[in-house]
Amino acid sequence: MYAVEDENRLVHEIIEGDKEKYRILIRRYRRLVSTVVSGMISNRDDRQELGQEIFVKIYKNLSTFKFRSKLSTWIARIAYNTCIKYLRKKRIPLLEDTSEEKLKNPDNLESRIDTFVSDGLSPDRILEEKQIIEMLSREIENLPVKYRVVISFYHVENMSMGEISSITGLPEGTVKSQLFRARKILKERILMLYRNEEICQKNI
Repeated sequence: MYAVEDENRLVHEIIEGDKEKYRILIRRYRRLVSTVVSGMISNRDDRQELGQEIFVKIYKNLSTFKFRSKLSTWIARIAYNTCIKYLRKKRIPLLEDTSEEKLKNPDNLESRIDTFVSDGLSPDRILEEKQIIEMLSREIENLPVKYRVVISFYHVENMSMGEISSITGLPEGTVKSQLFRARKILKERILMLYRNEEICQKNI
């Protein structure tokens, strides 16, 4: 995390025309923008195009940054809103209906999947559980857009509920509800799709 004073100085120097400082900003926040775009946009070519558009918007609008929030939050909000505009233009639904009746939920895997979704894996289990991580990654890609981006903000970028609320414009309670729902859907899908695979039977 960068100091507020450092961010403020960086912003002012970019506004004054220092292009090298703008390149520093891109390097610092490229992963954040990538997380937002990848979490919301499925098409890889469109991701690249949107990423470029977002950084152009950041540059053009930097003079409007009021230092009332963290620079990372402001940048993430631009990225998020750009993706929302794209999805609406393409008429891609932000939420999808998930039928509870179609999802199976065997008790013998509940706590294990909860651990994978909520807490990640300890270093000594990374290799052993590599396939589980790959499964999770695939299923995260299949989540409805708004659930996918909340998961990305919270678990990948380690953002607080308040930061996610500020970026998305959703009440904090809604963010919490969507994160809970995202985890629930993710767990149920994994249980349904992989309950009979050998990897899900280890150490049960």
